[in-house]
Amino acid sequence: FWTCPSQDSLSSKTVGLIGVGSLGLRLAELFNAFNVKALHGYSPTQTAAFTELGGTYLVSLEDLFKRSDVVCVCCSFSPETRGLVSKDLLELLLPTSVLVNLAHGGVVDEDALGRLLMQGRFRAGLDVFATEPLPANSSLRRVPAETLLATPHTGYQTVESLDKRFDATVKNILAFQLGRPLNCVA
Repeated sequence: FWTCPSQDSLSSKTVGLIGVGSLGLRLAELFNAFNVKALHGYSPTQTAAFTELGGTYLVSLEDLFKRSDVVCVCCSFSPETRGLVSKDLLELLLPTSVLVNLAHGGVVDEDALGRLLMQGRFRAGLDVFATEPLPANSSLRRVPAETLLATPHTGYQTVESLDKRFDATVKNILAFQLGRPLNCVA
C-alpha cells in the first residue's frame, strides 16, 4: 500500500550549513535537537551564535562537502552566490550524502545537480529552483523519486508563516510610505 524507503538517523550524521545567517542558525538549533555528530558551517561572516550552538566554521566549501553527510544550502542569493554550489563541489559528495536546498535555486548548478542525481551519486531534497515553476525540460524532472524529493516552493506555507509574511509586508509598505524603508537589499 504505502512504500517508504529506509531512513537514516541524524544522530550519526555530520551536517554542513552553507550560510549561517538567521535561517542557518535556526537549522543549527533544530539539528542540535537531533544530536547530530557534528555541525559545520561555511559563511563569509562568522558569528559567535553558531559556535555557541556547537558549530565549527570551515574555511572552504570543499572541506564542508568532503566532511558532511548532509549539506544544507541556506545562504542568500546574490551575484556572489549564483552557482556557488558547482559541479566540482557536488562531485565531492558521497553516495550516502544528502544535499538540501532551501535557499534559492540559483545558488546550485541545477544542470550538474540533475545529471549527478540521475547517476545516483547522492540524494537531494529541494524546495526551491532557479526558475519556478520548474520548467518541463529541466533535468531535475527526470530524477527518480528515490534520489530526489522535490516540493514546489511550499516549505513556507504554514498558517503562522503566512501570517508573519502578511504582517511584514504591511510593515514594509507603511515604513516605505513614511520614507523609512525596511529590509533593504543593496
